[in-house]
Amino acid sequence: MPQNLKGKMLNLNKDGINYIVFRPSYPMDVFVDHYMIAKGHPAYSEERLFPNNEVELFFNLGDANQGQLLADEPNLNFTTSVVSGLRSSFLRIFPGHLFHIGGIRFTLFGFYHLFHIPATKIQDRNFQADEVLGLEIKHLRQQLGDKTEALEQITLMNAWIRSKTESGFHSALAWKKIDHFLRKPQFLIKESLPEISGYSHKHSVHLITKMCGLPPKMVHRIYRLRNFFNYPNILTDHSWAQITYELGYSDQSHLIREFRLFTGFTPVELLKNIPKDFALKQLR
Repeated sequence: MPQNLKGKMLNLNKDGINYIVFRPSYPMDVFVDHYMIAKGHPAYSEERLFPNNEVELFFNLGDANQGQLLADEPNLNFTTSVVSGLRSSFLRIFPGHLFHIGGIRFTLFGFYHLFHIPATKIQDRNFQADEVLGLEIKHLRQQLGDKTEALEQITLMNAWIRSKTESGFHSALAWKKIDHFLRKPQFLIKESLPEISGYSHKHSVHLITKMCGLPPKMVHRIYRLRNFFNYPNILTDHSWAQITYELGYSDQSHLIREFRLFTGFTPVELLKNIPKDFALKQLR
């Protein structure tokens, strides 16, 4: 692994696609949750990307893909590069014959502190990346296409992000601590947010919504869903009452309602299908 690339590399082969995921260590993890290279010929016609509280940047290096967020018809033509904002619903992807993408998944506040773009402008929407981040994205995609190895592509994406981190680092680090609390299933937003942020509840909500695109209550609900994906031994231990309690749901009906809203599945259906989003979260 290159000397300036520090973190953990993970690999998943699923449904005809090879996923290589790199989770950077400190200080890059203040801004980036992970980089991913996915390549192959999909043995499926549709994949779902669940809400994850993280802005995503995708570079399409293969055939064109279609995406559908809320409309009845596909509303995303993914041929080059796309910025996908925080979502309160799942995104359906209809892949091309050769599925080959490079991806950057930012931390909750990472995208804002790198690019200083209010995330409310991209919330629940997908944009051609050059419309949001400028022509340098076209150049970066061309460079990625010129590389043949996944490690080279990940190194290139990481170097691009590193070149942008210095000015916003200390502010991003402070907000990462708030992100840490929002991930806790039992976190009481109204009571605790002013204390940890140093602002009033109203102003805290305003700042978080501006920086990440969703209000803290919705962020907390989505994190609670994602905690299910990381729950120890979830594939073999189905103690639903215990899971419901530990994840902060009021009862099992509440758990099921939230899952249907955010994923289109019940928890049992999700464990049966093991979609890509869930399988990647299970990697250690």
